[in-house]
Order: sequence, then C-alpha cells, then structure tokens
Amino acid sequence: MLVLPTTPDALSLDALMQTVDALKSLGSEKYRILITRIPPKPRRDGAEAREMLSDARLPLFTEGIREGVAFQKAALGSVPVNIDATVIALIILSAISILFLIRPDSFSRLKLLEMAGFKLELLEKVREKQEMQQVCLDDIRWILPLLLPETERTIYSILNEEKLKNILGEERYGLNCAAFAQSA
Repeated sequence: MLVLPTTPDALSLDALMQTVDALKSLGSEKYRILITRIPPKPRRDGAEAREMLSDARLPLFTEGIREGVAFQKAALGSVPVNIDATVIALIILSAISILFLIRPDSFSRLKLLEMAGFKLELLEKVREKQEMQQVCLDDIRWILPLLLPETERTIYSILNEEKLKNILGEERYGLNCAAFAQSA
C-alpha cells in the first residue's frame, strides 16, 4: 500500500489531487492518504481537509499527525519527543527519496521496482532486453538469406534500399550503408 502524506493547505491538497489522478490513470487503487502537520485547535484546517477528501471518496487513514508545539521546542532544547510508527515510516520514506535524489547511482543494482501491483523496470533492465533483441535480430539477418531463394532476396533488398532512400534521403542513406558494411 502506498501512503500519500499531505498537509491541510491548498497547495499540498492540489498536489495530492494530481498524484491521486496519476495513480488512478495507472490503475492503482492501493493507496491511502495521511494528513500531516494538522494545526492545533481552534484552527479547523485539518478537519476541513479531511471533510473535503472524504466527500471526494478518497481513502484516508482514520487518524492524522498533529503539529505539536513539542516538536518545535524539542529542536531548540534537544528534548526527546515520542514518535509513533507512522512518523517513523514517513521519515524512512523521506530518507529513501532524498538518497535517490542525491545519489541516483546508489540504486544501480535495483532492476525492477514493484509496488501495489505497479511494475517499473529500470533503465539497466531495459538495456539488457534491447541487447538481447539486437542479438536475435543479428541471428535472423544471417539465417534469413539461407531460407529465402536468391530472387526473393534480391527483390527485398531492392525494396529495402528504395524505402531507406525515401526515409533517409540520398546523402544519409550512403553514410548508413557505409556504416553497415563496416559492422558486417
């Protein structure tokens, strides 16, 4: 399940709705919204945000994370503050995101990321597949002349040359033919 944290202000809620729309377009319904930094009473920002999201029939956690004065004062006086599991999960998620932004190469060994039924193949995995496809195409290039009679090969060769000339133009076609002859 994906946790979508948001604060109860207009900009954060707008960004949240864009994220929810993106998730829906991908077909993912396994997420839940966590309202964080809820201001203390008598302010109603948190309650109003919860009402709006509930009216939109979006999945919410039953509780949110309040913005307590203790957190602000703890930073000044080095006083320990009790942190629950939800805050720890958000801290870990934030740390992983920051690590990825600062050092994207630290995830180089990761080839497939799967969350909530959504798969993301990373660039290295895609490159490996492309290399395998290139090997298969090279094999086909060598086997195909053995399977086709000489007359058909000649016809296909002429058609291919004409098609390439039309697509690339005469000058670029000549350069590509020279590069292909060197690689063969």
